[in-house]
Amino acid sequence: MKKNLLFACLLGVSLASCDKEAIKEKLQFELKQGTAFTIPAFNYVSDTTITVSVGNIPTNSSKVFQEKGTSPDLIKSVSVKEVKLTAKNPVTETFDFVKNVKLYISADGLSEILLASIDSIPVNSSTVTLKTSGESMLEYIKKDNISLKVSAAAKDSLLQDTEFDTDMIFTIAADLLD
Repeated sequence: MKKNLLFACLLGVSLASCDKEAIKEKLQFELKQGTAFTIPAFNYVSDTTITVSVGNIPTNSSKVFQEKGTSPDLIKSVSVKEVKLTAKNPVTETFDFVKNVKLYISADGLSEILLASIDSIPVNSSTVTLKTSGESMLEYIKKDNISLKVSAAAKDSLLQDTEFDTDMIFTIAADLLD
């Protein structure tokens, strides 16, 4: 009898923890964003800063929130998990022409803030992972569109227009709809 009672208790605790894990998974999810931008060719001059703005990037957050069973007013937090930049075209291009890169985010009615940056770029890298700023992205991801600004300190010329991809992963915590 005691064994059956102990087994029932352990089973109950096990099932309760499984349900909590299932709920937790529903409340945390990732939103992946990406866009391409082009840096035009330039000749290096001392203290050259390259700035490229990319506007009206759809967040598709409303659709994702609906798919996950939540809504913008139930979002508790949004943080940046990862930001990568990749030299796409020409495929032989690397980040050797810049000393550092800063990526900023903005949206209608919201200030521009630092999203991520990298201060030391490994030699011959065609892909770099930026260090995230730690800033809350809650209000930005709730918007229909965001804008990005890339700012980089040059250390060499860029001989031809070069296309880059930006891949971002945001981690979202939210309550479920009733």
